[in-house]
Amino acid sequence: MGASDPHRLRFCVLYFGLYVLMTQMLAGMLPNPKFRVPVLAEKPPVRPLVLWVGNHLLGVKPTVHPTGSGDTLFDWTYAFTELLLAALGTVFWSVVARRTSYPRLYKWFRLFIRVALGTTMFTYGFAKVFPLQMPTVFLSRLLEPYGDFSPMGVRMAMTQHDLNTVLLISRGFHWVQEFPVNR
Repeated sequence: MGASDPHRLRFCVLYFGLYVLMTQMLAGMLPNPKFRVPVLAEKPPVRPLVLWVGNHLLGVKPTVHPTGSGDTLFDWTYAFTELLLAALGTVFWSVVARRTSYPRLYKWFRLFIRVALGTTMFTYGFAKVFPLQMPTVFLSRLLEPYGDFSPMGVRMAMTQHDLNTVLLISRGFHWVQEFPVNR
């Protein structure tokens, strides 16, 4: 990308900046145990825009049901909506802008993205190391009808419930790492 190409820089600032600020990545950057940072993409005015884009441009009916995975129809529709907003914003910014180089913006934006990625990877890893993402399966969860589970819920319940599966997967991963490919 580089600071010398203003069009790509403008698009990346808008797209990735919006993505970090509107998704759960912002909560990872601003950890506060007394206040939970909401996912702004699920709040007005962004939510009605995402629903409109889904209904009228993509022909789908996205609904908000937070699963924590980021792999729902609403999330994918939001990503497409954000792509459109970033493209339109880049065109507008390019028409209005007088500057052709943004070295300071480039440096600060790189720092912002590094912090966002670092905190996201740290919180994701933290949830894997400690039993936060896959908590203990209680009897009430096992009595829930299978049709009420989300695909992610099925995987989490089965993985956490079966410690042997986790051990087998981890042993297989270590075996693959130690297996010599070239002899």
